Amino acid sequence: LGRFDQSAFDRVNKDLPEVPADDEHMVSVETRWKEMRQLLKPLRRIGGFPLIVFSFSRRQCVQYAHMAAQVLNLDPEKKQEVRTIVNNVLNNLVKDEDDRSLECIREICEYLLPRGIGVHHGGLLPFLRELTEHLFQKGLIRILFATETFGMGVNMPSRGVCFNWLPGKEFTKFDGKKRRKIK
Repeated sequence: LGRFDQSAFDRVNKDLPEVPADDEHMVSVETRWKEMRQLLKPLRRIGGFPLIVFSFSRRQCVQYAHMAAQVLNLDPEKKQEVRTIVNNVLNNLVKDEDDRSLECIREICEYLLPRGIGVHHGGLLPFLRELTEHLFQKGLIRILFATETFGMGVNMPSRGVCFNWLPGKEFTKFDGKKRRKIK
């Protein structure tokens, strides 16, 4: 094994720019969730679900999903349908009880999905991503928090899409003829 070279570490770190703790571009998840709740209120009234919220980090997807679980829920019939599908998938794919008790499986299968909330990112087990996609296609997920990996070759029936990006970044949209800035 190699040994840690403190002098090389110090040389590299001294050239990195300092990031101030009170950077104006840093917005807390709670602040963003308040903004998102303002978006969800009218969507609820006009039937704007299912909704996909794209985020640029896996951690934000999970944080938003937990916040949404505090205010969103499915009706009892749909909740039971989700539980039936989830149990069938777990019975067929996850035989070992130790695997079933993994936090990521329990969190998604027992807490988020029965509330109509999905998470989709590259760090999930493949069967959890496929289960989330299946439930979304059946209309059993009202809001899906996903990274850009969800948009790769997947055609999902959504009534709305929300992009959660970093302040100060500019994004463009290509409409087939030209690019334009998204504001």
